[in-house]
Amino acid sequence: MKNLRQLAVNCMIGATALIGATATVRAIEPPKEMRLYVFSSGALHLDKSIIQNGASGKVEIPVAFFLIKHPKGNVLFDCGNNDRIITDPSYWGPFVAALDPGRTPDIAIDAQLAKIDVKPSDIKYLVLGHFHVDHAGNIGKFLDATMVYQRDEIKNAFWPAPGYATFFITDDFAMLRNSVGGAMPSKAKVIELDGDLDLFIVTRGRRVWSVTVAVLILAKLIRRRRIVCANFVVADSQLTLEQQDLFTANQVIHLKPLVGGDVFRELLAANPFVARFYPNFEPSDPSTQHPAPSISTSTSTWHPARSTQHPAVARLKVAIEAVFRGPSLVVELACRYAYGWYLRGRAGSWRSPEQVRLQADCLKLHTRSHRLSILDRFERAVREAVERAEGAA
Repeated sequence: MKNLRQLAVNCMIGATALIGATATVRAIEPPKEMRLYVFSSGALHLDKSIIQNGASGKVEIPVAFFLIKHPKGNVLFDCGNNDRIITDPSYWGPFVAALDPGRTPDIAIDAQLAKIDVKPSDIKYLVLGHFHVDHAGNIGKFLDATMVYQRDEIKNAFWPAPGYATFFITDDFAMLRNSVGGAMPSKAKVIELDGDLDLFIVTRGRRVWSVTVAVLILAKLIRRRRIVCANFVVADSQLTLEQQDLFTANQVIHLKPLVGGDVFRELLAANPFVARFYPNFEPSDPSTQHPAPSISTSTSTWHPARSTQHPAVARLKVAIEAVFRGPSLVVELACRYAYGWYLRGRAGSWRSPEQVRLQADCLKLHTRSHRLSILDRFERAVREAVERAEGAA
């Protein structure tokens, strides 16, 4: 059950990542010859209870893939369900019954691309959001293309973490692996990416600067500084966000609490504007994050996590915090002075200085923010949609 929920979450995350990727090139005027096409690899038909607790009935989830026609070469984003299930449903095993995918011949990826006179051999780049069965099924038809994916995704696809293997079918992408004795792991041309990790951190008390410096030093020590971005850190006394618009609300609902689920709920309570933009948003409970059962499991019982911390351990924790409270304030002041001096020295390179806050209880380092351009594009799209609707009426 949980992996099916994760599948739906991954679809939303993938869509958000695609929007963010297009936002980074917002200032470049697209070529007149460029076109975006949306295709369907059929649809999955799931029980609503899989993605919404307590719901009943069925829900249809489209399985889409996208083609960008560009003067410098065609780019395919995802490649849908493996067409093999059209004639051989046993290839998907229990997925065929559980997900009930579309399997008519017209949804084959070759047939879909042929509608705009494109063949698999015409694809220059295949970008893969991740390697689940409904995103990477037809990789084998595009081996002449350059594959673009996250390094962590390909590693997780071939050897997933315990409890997360459900939605990977190794035969979908096994042909990427090089032959025995090959120096390079991939037989195809690949571009491997290392995505960054944007952290939104809430500190207990005014320890914003020292916590930020500690995170950056730790990232440096484990050789992950290039991908760890501690660019928004606030004290728990400053949970009310300054900019209360659609952009911020969208960022908030996509936060994934690593620890401190209760703090996340406090953040939502302190920012009721999020509910105005997204009235149906319900935060997930990290305490119910258990490894997923088998796909063949018909029911699953979820148990909230119970605290197992011994009272003596809790008292020891409080005592340690009391001992270090004084020194931590000195460290905080030192970090605020030193790191603040360093940041101000780089202010000339900031593209969006209005999105930077260097305060005692808020450290916000959105030095290259796309907020204004994205909101402007959204407003224009809404106006155009309304004008078209009014014209049609």
